[in-house]
Amino acid sequence: MHYNTHKSLSIPPFVLLGIIVSSCSLFFLFDLALPLGVAGGVPYVATVLIGIWLPIWWHTVVLAILVSILTGLGFLFSEPGSVLWIVLTNRALALFVIWTTTILLLFNKKAEKELIHLNKELEQFSFQDGLTELANRRMFDLTLDREWGRSQRDQLPLSLIMLDIDFFKQYNDHYGHQQGDVCLKQIAQALNGVSKRSMDLIARYGGEEFVVLLPNTNNKQAIQLAKQCCSVVVEKQLPHNLSTVSDVVTISVGVGTVIPSVGSEPSTLVNFSDKLLYQAKNNGRNQVEYQYKEID
Repeated sequence: MHYNTHKSLSIPPFVLLGIIVSSCSLFFLFDLALPLGVAGGVPYVATVLIGIWLPIWWHTVVLAILVSILTGLGFLFSEPGSVLWIVLTNRALALFVIWTTTILLLFNKKAEKELIHLNKELEQFSFQDGLTELANRRMFDLTLDREWGRSQRDQLPLSLIMLDIDFFKQYNDHYGHQQGDVCLKQIAQALNGVSKRSMDLIARYGGEEFVVLLPNTNNKQAIQLAKQCCSVVVEKQLPHNLSTVSDVVTISVGVGTVIPSVGSEPSTLVNFSDKLLYQAKNNGRNQVEYQYKEID
């Protein structure tokens, strides 16, 4: 999701060129018709303000150069009887305003571009877990709401895998919190390679708990993916001397699948999968518990 802070006109190059040339030509003729050129620079200043809507910075520079040339030509073609100092002052003032405006526009465009970039980064960080670089809880909640509504409307299955690292507290106590963070990163990296579909979401739910949201996925397919999650974690071969189920880090997994009914809430699927996760932990850990549930 991106909040657009800037809108520029999408103008074809030949149309843009036509607008600039025609407007500058009209202003130039208007300038020649003015006595003493007293207001001759004003139309050129107005022309360079078009740069506010030009999407590319060098368009503004080209326009300013063109306007400057026309301003000079306006002096050369001024009336023979004109008061020279008035004409010169007028042209100098026009050039000063034109290039001051151009410089300000260029700085504004640069600042605006940086603001858009910072906005994108800020938005990305607001939906990303700082440690594992997976999606965070906020992103998961938003995605779940969206997919729940879609599954509810189309009556398609929605699956949720909830997994927890076995004996992670003991891991942290034994190896230290810094190594615990390394372990979380390794697990996140392994899980991130399991799902290949862009619609699937893998997120850190909190602490040592992760979730995998699978739209349009039945229970059988979700179970296969859950077992792959278990396999890739074991393949990391992260030592865990205090685990009672293995000598390496393992996970316990709960897999819930529902087809949302009208009026049901997304929290139903979370609570359902969470209960299956704790069932897997109570049954000995390092295993997958699963169930399909009809929601009335």
